[in-house]
Amino acid sequence: MKRRRSSSPKTGSTSHGSSGTEYDVFMSFRGPDTHANFTNSLCHTLMDKCINVFIDKQGINVGEEIGPEIFQAIDNSKICIPIFSRDYASSSWCLRELEHVMQRWKTNELEVMPIFYDVEPSDMKLETRVYADALTLHKEKHGAEIVQRWAEALREVTGIKGWDTKNRDHEELARMIAQKVLVKLKVSCVDISDHLVGMDGSVNEVVNLLNVEYEDVRLIGLWGMAGIGKTTLAKVVYNKLSSNFDGCSFISDIREASRGSGMLDLQRRLISDVTGDTKVRLSSIDHGKNMIKRQFCGKRFLIFLDDVDDVSQLRALVEKKECFGLGSRIVVTTRDRSVFAEFQDQFDCCLVYEVNELDTHVALQLFSKHAFRRNSPPNEFLSLSKEVIAYTGGLPLAIEAIGLFLRGKKELVWQVTLKKMKYCQQRDVHEKLMSSYEALDHPQQQIFLDIACFLSGEKESYATYMWDDCGFFPDEGIEILHLMSLVKIRGENRLWMHDQLKALGRSIVHQENCKDPIKGSRVWYGQGGPDIVQQKKGTGTVAAYYNQSEVPLQDSVLTSKDFIEVPNIRFLKLSYQTLSGDFGDLFSELRWLTWCGCPKEMQATNFCPKNLVILDLGWSSSIDEHWGGWTQLKVATRLKVLDLSYNKMLKETPELSAFLSLERLILKGCKMLMKLSDSIGMLKYLVLLDVSYTNIVELPNSIANLKRLKVLNISGSCMRKLPDAIGMMEKLEEIYGANCQQLEVIPSDIVGLPSLQILKLTGTRVENVPVLLQSLRMKKMKDEARQLAADRETSDTICTTAAVQNVFGIGDRVKQITDFLEAEVNDESKVKMEEEARQRAADLETSDRNYAIAAVQNVVGIDDRVKQITDLLEMEVNDEVRIIGIYGTHGIGKTTLAKAVYNRISSCFNSCSFLAEVEQTTQNPRGIQFLQTKLIRDILQRDREDPSFDERIESFLDIFREMKVLIVVDDVERQSHLQAIVGDQPHWFGLGSRIIVTSNNSEILKEYDLGKTRSYMVHQLDNGQAFELFCKHAFGRQSSIHAYDGLPNCIVNATVKLPLAVEVIGSFLRGKSVEEWKKMEELMKQLMTSSQRTTVGCKEILDICYKALDPKQKHVFLDIACFISGMDARIASYMWSNPHLPSSDCILMPLAKTGENNELQIHRLLRCLGKRILDQEESEDPIPRKFHIHVTVPEAISNDKGMENIEALCFDLDDHDSCVFTARHFESMPGIRFLQLDNARVSGDFACAFPSLRWLCWQRCPLDFGAMNFVLRELVIFDLSWSKVVEDWGGWSEIKVV
Repeated sequence: MKRRRSSSPKTGSTSHGSSGTEYDVFMSFRGPDTHANFTNSLCHTLMDKCINVFIDKQGINVGEEIGPEIFQAIDNSKICIPIFSRDYASSSWCLRELEHVMQRWKTNELEVMPIFYDVEPSDMKLETRVYADALTLHKEKHGAEIVQRWAEALREVTGIKGWDTKNRDHEELARMIAQKVLVKLKVSCVDISDHLVGMDGSVNEVVNLLNVEYEDVRLIGLWGMAGIGKTTLAKVVYNKLSSNFDGCSFISDIREASRGSGMLDLQRRLISDVTGDTKVRLSSIDHGKNMIKRQFCGKRFLIFLDDVDDVSQLRALVEKKECFGLGSRIVVTTRDRSVFAEFQDQFDCCLVYEVNELDTHVALQLFSKHAFRRNSPPNEFLSLSKEVIAYTGGLPLAIEAIGLFLRGKKELVWQVTLKKMKYCQQRDVHEKLMSSYEALDHPQQQIFLDIACFLSGEKESYATYMWDDCGFFPDEGIEILHLMSLVKIRGENRLWMHDQLKALGRSIVHQENCKDPIKGSRVWYGQGGPDIVQQKKGTGTVAAYYNQSEVPLQDSVLTSKDFIEVPNIRFLKLSYQTLSGDFGDLFSELRWLTWCGCPKEMQATNFCPKNLVILDLGWSSSIDEHWGGWTQLKVATRLKVLDLSYNKMLKETPELSAFLSLERLILKGCKMLMKLSDSIGMLKYLVLLDVSYTNIVELPNSIANLKRLKVLNISGSCMRKLPDAIGMMEKLEEIYGANCQQLEVIPSDIVGLPSLQILKLTGTRVENVPVLLQSLRMKKMKDEARQLAADRETSDTICTTAAVQNVFGIGDRVKQITDFLEAEVNDESKVKMEEEARQRAADLETSDRNYAIAAVQNVVGIDDRVKQITDLLEMEVNDEVRIIGIYGTHGIGKTTLAKAVYNRISSCFNSCSFLAEVEQTTQNPRGIQFLQTKLIRDILQRDREDPSFDERIESFLDIFREMKVLIVVDDVERQSHLQAIVGDQPHWFGLGSRIIVTSNNSEILKEYDLGKTRSYMVHQLDNGQAFELFCKHAFGRQSSIHAYDGLPNCIVNATVKLPLAVEVIGSFLRGKSVEEWKKMEELMKQLMTSSQRTTVGCKEILDICYKALDPKQKHVFLDIACFISGMDARIASYMWSNPHLPSSDCILMPLAKTGENNELQIHRLLRCLGKRILDQEESEDPIPRKFHIHVTVPEAISNDKGMENIEALCFDLDDHDSCVFTARHFESMPGIRFLQLDNARVSGDFACAFPSLRWLCWQRCPLDFGAMNFVLRELVIFDLSWSKVVEDWGGWSEIKVV
């Protein structure tokens, strides 16, 4: 048998996994019937198109069997073309081929394109004698079973669309088939990265939008910022669906390709892709449009247009639905959503899908594939990888670029790269994003740079006032930036920009003057802000100056001379700075002034920011209504926004008559404020008045003159009633009065407000709301429902799901409200609907937050307990604060249970904090301060480096009382400690807050209001739960292994049913032999006999496990238990890596673990065990050891005997302590390996002081260094974090690490 394949070059293809040569097409035919005519013509036509064909020229002689190479050729082909002639079924060889082909077709491994040559479907179904007689003859030779399989294969082919050769020109038919083959083969022509992750959800959502089964013509847009993954998503969808259409085309990079006369080339490519005609000639764009309509209108096509940036491109390629046959789909990727505007009515369905950033887990996986060629980073690079991911902001392009760059690099390169990422981008990322910036006009570019450099997170309304006054046309600019995926508007209408876009903007500003960045048009914190005016390096080009120190600065006085060379400042942000001197007209261009911590005395004269439109003096504790600056600021007659929020000294508003253009007055949180000036009635343009959380009892009558007021916020104030004249405010739309506990009455005139849409009175004493007001609210709901229903019918809907931030949940909401329109709704159902809507909004606000703590693993019986605690918390009650105590003995699982509850409910709160191991932390002299600071940072979601948290916790209570928070205080034993963290009563926090306390002390909450406290006692595991938990730790499964023959039951029955004890004994026995298990069983029996108890207690089990360690492991355990719990295991391992001490692989279960961030973890009982062992005079440890922990004065060790045994010494000194250490303090401790000298000073000659020291922790090390010959021969870990050292610090020359 001889087989010949074409010698034509092979087109791009993908292996099916079989060995041997790959083919595009396998042809199956009966040679004598068709070879001389049609088959030969088709074969040559395919080969002319460079299609790789497998075809038999000679056939198989009589008596020969089909060989494995034929099946191999079928397996290695993408498409099979069987040609069914009248004698096809007489060949057993053809039937065997067909059977194998149909098997692969049924598993989607092979495309089948049948050709019917002088046969009918009835022949294929064996309804005539044409094929039926042939199969009857085959039964005698091959048997009924095989022939039955062949018959079934013939019948299956009739269900596949093919070609009939009757009455058709063979050459024309061959060309048509060849074009169809080309279309089918194009599936593999779209190249896709091998490193795809997290695509399934987005792909399925887009496929659902396309809905290829529906016979309409659809245009689907994939919209998102540059580098977000639009093209990759499009390619995956294209490859998934392209085989379902008569023709397909994927045209990449249209934005670049369309430049100049490129549109004609794009039209030619589109026509060529779909029709197979490579010689398309077009004379003009209109000619191309007409040809597309003429050739595309009758068939079902799939067309992908990638990176469209102008509507003219769509007009030239896919102008309207009439150009395409029913069922056609067009997918467009773009950064600019506006390109779809004029196509809403041109297609049956036009939808826009927003492509968003990757979540952290998927981003880390993608980064790992590029950086390490694996799904997750190695442990030693995990922390660094997470930092890199944080800087990329989940942008796939940035993730891939930085991953490839860091592949194979050393850790030092990673550290340097991380620092650079704060200020510059990878070239590929920069160029991609820069093209979007360059498409903006000048005013839009200015808005972009403002947001990138210092306005991200600010309210859009504030920024709009400034940009409008500068002639930047903000309404249009923000809309364009939004449509181009360059900015978004998020919660509280605040501006949001992706981190990579912010980096782009700052790099653009940096390029304005590379040699001296602070001469650029914008200067922000971290780039020399405080120096720009003081060093007079700014120029006339400086348009903004941003200083954010947020702590009082000594000598922080700026004079008028400092601003002479920066006259064009339009945005100025100061924190705790003082202005002094004669300023004349220096701030004539200033539009926005934010001055946090404004000083009590106004030292500036002629301070005349006459063009000021935004004045933000919030959080200025020193100024009041008599502040000297008010007189000078009267020149700001164009002022639109005055923000005085959280000013503690303000008792009455200043005179407002000078600010007649004012539109927004914010007095929120001014606790001393009792009165509004009568001049407020002169503010005829005021649209928002916020006096929430003030001490105001009533509003002046002059408020009736505020005819344009739309929003009135009196929430949390001392207001007793709304003014009678409120009914005259015809423009009033929203009234917020929640938590006004003195508010009892709203005037009946309120029914006359025609525009009122929102009235919030929860937490007040108001009982009766006028009936007419309810009808107004009903009208609002109906209007909204009709609008939403209309929006849904239009094709302008942004079709996203939870994965892509479906902010409005529009589907469910429309259904509920439209159902409501069709039936009369009573008050009860109306209230229920409003509650559900509020709950959905709350859920969506918190859905992006991730407060989950370390995962709780290998737990049993916890679900019921979590539910019981959740029921006690009464999450549905939002009008008070609840506190619950979880009690039980040590090791019972209180912390594990608290973690599970925390992870379950944390998404229901504005902010959350989990304070772990409070008892252990408070043993540190500054433990309470540390816990308070952590609580503040967690609730306000601030970084550790933020210096504004030096204040006491009481300074933040006003903020806390406005927030619904979840706090877990874990392992606290003393009431004083708990009260220092969350207050003596739970009124520090906003309504709806929940506090969970875990403690061994069941009296810990007895001083709190019993009506707001709940208790939950954690009991031991039952036998079944204990056995399951034991098996999970001993075998890694829920049940026992047969080989151990009842031993697990015996050991569990002998163990106290505390989770810690069960976990430790199970982990200890994991991997040990049956003999070792039997020894443990015998030992436990002996202990029960000697103690006359029925079970072995937790302490005894811990002792057993400790004694089973070898000396090296005991050494490591005691180190962890006594002084390095919580440290990074990777760092700690260096201390043990010498010939006398064990390596890090000795950190084994069950007595110590490493957490998800590689921190060393050890239970409190195990820490107690370690300290107890060291305190025993008759210790079984052969190496006598001694530690001094948290020593506060040097004298505590000066006269101590036995100092030669000390191996670890921890000094923890307050900042104000003036302790000075000399070598004398340490001369009797030659064996010290770990030394903590936080805040300490040293003096004298230390030449021979530390012969064995391996780890020196010297946080907050002072700037002055008084020691000499500080020789550290064995040092491997040196921690100077949070210190004041600089490059010329004296210690660098005196500290000698050999």
